Amino acid sequence: AEGLPLTPLWPHRLSQRGTIKRKAMPKVGRRIRDDYELREVARLQEERKDDVDYDFDTGSHLEVELSHPELRGRTSRVRGVVLRRRNRGLGSTFVLRSVENGEGVERLIPLYAPSMLKCKVIGKRRVRRANISFIRNLKLAISKVGGK
Repeated sequence: AEGLPLTPLWPHRLSQRGTIKRKAMPKVGRRIRDDYELREVARLQEERKDDVDYDFDTGSHLEVELSHPELRGRTSRVRGVVLRRRNRGLGSTFVLRSVENGEGVERLIPLYAPSMLKCKVIGKRRVRRANISFIRNLKLAISKVGGK
């Protein structure tokens, strides 16, 4: 057993010149991260299933209640149309467009953020696109909830 290195060869190995090469494990790390995200998303959905409705898509009309920690925990309610939804595990977000005082306002809201207290689907509109940002250029009545 003389001549054998005392350190294990994995995750690093010797090169032809005798120097140690470190090999990264990207697939293993990615799998561990993805498993963690799936478990965490399932836990959050189960925990908040009474308050938050996650079954919405682009074109849906939502009423969202958000808390603002910078304003000493005050809450605000926003009603609007979902312009797009980005599904990325814990980093999932959606853009909500509402009309306030005759001005169109868009908010990027993280789906699993603790600041989103309630989310309720008011209505659904069938759309043929995943991103309906083109309604910015249309009449404001289309962006209003209940508008045609």
